[in-house]
Amino acid sequence: MILAEASLNFPELGIQPPQSSWGLMLAEGLGYVTSAWWFVTFPGLAILLTALSLSLLSTWVRAVTDPVTRWRFLAPRRAKTAT
Repeated sequence: MILAEASLNFPELGIQPPQSSWGLMLAEGLGYVTSAWWFVTFPGLAILLTALSLSLLSTWVRAVTDPVTRWRFLAPRRAKTAT
C-alpha cells in the first residue's frame, strides 16, 4: 500500500500539495536532482526502507504463525560437537 500510494502521488494523482506524502516529495524534488540530490534521495530511501522492513516483518510473522514452518523457529538448537 505504501508503494501504491507513493506511485499515485508521484504524478500528482493523489494527495494535493498542501498535504504531505513521500510520493509528492519525490515529484517536487525531481526538478532539483542535479543541484539538491537529497530532495529525492531521502524520501526514496524512506519508501524503500519502510516497504522492505514491513515485507520482512510480515514474512517472519507468517513463518512463525504457520503450523508447518513453526517447528523451525521453536525447535531447540543442537550443540555442534567437535570431531
